[in-house]
Amino acid sequence: MPLTLQQIFGTNATIANGELTIKLSDLTSAGLNGTKPSSIFASLLKRNKSTLGGDIINDPTAGVSATSFENSRTFVMRGTETQISVPVTFNIYLAAPSDDFDPDDIVGS
Repeated sequence: MPLTLQQIFGTNATIANGELTIKLSDLTSAGLNGTKPSSIFASLLKRNKSTLGGDIINDPTAGVSATSFENSRTFVMRGTETQISVPVTFNIYLAAPSDDFDPDDIVGS
């Protein structure tokens, strides 16, 4: 069964008049305290790692699945700073045949 907008973006998420509204307070359970775009994206990933992973991988109506490899953390040098890399793999499922990646061709709703 395709995920709802609220399952992906939080209880208060809405789409109206061409705008997606996400309440940052819905992401605090995933550890969000700031407003940096990368932190918001990471909070969405963390909040949804169980929603987008697991059984959804085999759900033919799910257009996206994600797998987090938090136990595979590695230290990497970025510029002059040592940082930790946490790999996350996404699978996006398109209706076949599809010659190009078009978000409108993702299966499900």
